[in-house]
Amino acid sequence: MSDGDDDFTADEVAMNLGLAPHPAGGFYRILPGQEADAEKIASYRLICADQDPQWVPMDGEEMWTAYMGAALVLEIATGGPVMREASKAGDGHWMTAPSGAWVRLVPQGPWTLAGRIAKPDPLVH
Repeated sequence: MSDGDDDFTADEVAMNLGLAPHPAGGFYRILPGQEADAEKIASYRLICADQDPQWVPMDGEEMWTAYMGAALVLEIATGGPVMREASKAGDGHWMTAPSGAWVRLVPQGPWTLAGRIAKPDPLVH
């Protein structure tokens, strides 16, 4: 975790950032100034370790980073061996999930506040 992040619980982060429950688990918020019909939008996702990370198909490219909390591992399956890439909280590293792949996000601690840039999430639109 980043310095001081262990002072917060996932519920406190969600409350302070005005995040809403996400239908797939955890919390989310679309960042201000995003158009609902835009090709790509930016949003926060608070991913909690008590969720069972699910593999989901990508119908478009997605980019992910970890802002706060534990490191985030992006697992990518494209028909060969599963590739893994990590972003530590606050390191500014963006990971790309390619269109057509199956991916899952795995926080490496109790919770990760992540950033997502992608097509609007069909579960929340």
